[in-house]
Amino acid sequence: MFSVVVFVLAVAAFGASGQRFLAVENGQLRLNGEKVFMSGMNIAWQNYGRDFGNGQYQCCTSAALEDYIRRIGAEGGNSLRIWLHCDGAYTPSFDGNGYVVNTDDQNTMIADLSQFLDVAYANNVLVFIVLWNGAVAPYYRYLDLIWDESKLQTYIDRALVPMVSALSGKVALGAWEIMNEPEGLVAAGVSDANPCFDTTVLAGSGAGWAGSFVPMELLQRFINRQTAAIKRTDPKVLVTLGSWSERAQTDEFGWRNYYKDNCLIDGGGDGLGVLDFQQMHAYSWQGAYSPSAPLNVPNSDYNLNKPNLLGEFSQTGGDGRTIVDQFEWGYSQGYCGAWSWQANGGGEGSDDFATQALGLNHLRGRNDQNAGGRVDIVLQ
Repeated sequence: MFSVVVFVLAVAAFGASGQRFLAVENGQLRLNGEKVFMSGMNIAWQNYGRDFGNGQYQCCTSAALEDYIRRIGAEGGNSLRIWLHCDGAYTPSFDGNGYVVNTDDQNTMIADLSQFLDVAYANNVLVFIVLWNGAVAPYYRYLDLIWDESKLQTYIDRALVPMVSALSGKVALGAWEIMNEPEGLVAAGVSDANPCFDTTVLAGSGAGWAGSFVPMELLQRFINRQTAAIKRTDPKVLVTLGSWSERAQTDEFGWRNYYKDNCLIDGGGDGLGVLDFQQMHAYSWQGAYSPSAPLNVPNSDYNLNKPNLLGEFSQTGGDGRTIVDQFEWGYSQGYCGAWSWQANGGGEGSDDFATQALGLNHLRGRNDQNAGGRVDIVLQ
């Protein structure tokens, strides 16, 4: 009798399949025993690079950021993407030689993120935390972390691992994202005997726009080492990476998937440092998406072996389709989620909140297990 009671309590605590935490199984995002679809928005910041840490959350950004959580949930959304260090100019905390000494100078970042996640939990919203941004030229200390693996290791040991460990029990933590659009920093058009490091297919694609000319191998090491550290610290948590387009995350259409398992392992040498799901962004050029863009082709055309999420898009930055059409495309064409850009309405190509809310409300209540899956999730 006692064992039966214990079993019942365990099921109540962890859900019918033990999936209180978001997981990847059989190529799907799953939660509480069901396939789920991440329907939400990029916040992605209130005060770029200064939302968390150094006392800024409590004094200046928490009210706005927590209001976004509630509003996204109220409009039928179940997830959001939020950026942390961004260009590295404000956090983490560096010493005079460029080695990381803490998450932030005032040591408030973990408490800040914990509070943010607790509010998200109360509103049944999953949070995807983006560590770094590659879409703009980085602060030189951040760039040093990519070039110098000894400095990267201090970030891992003194900032990343403490954050991951402290937040490992937060059910609202959907995943860690290592980097937004690393292709902005890459040296495009460089040949190499190892196809994982060869970026000739990216020549003329627009990759490298931030002008930092970082070899692909170093970006892969940066991603691989942090991913592996996260998984050693919290084996259940998911890790992803957001690419500026499909061009760097598929081997189809003449492109190359630079972040598939073997490429990340070749770059960083750690077999644990591989992604759990992929993420592509989609913006039009002169009013049209590229023929191979995720808003033009079903996910199956990419021939991937992991779930793939439509991580950034907008009606403003699209091809004339409405935001409702875009969310419906993501749900019905094999993607595991769709996050519009961006809740604060301030970024380039961004829709205002009201426009994005139309897309969230369109998917509210959906639960087609043969399509996107459940949208109205309950965090347990």
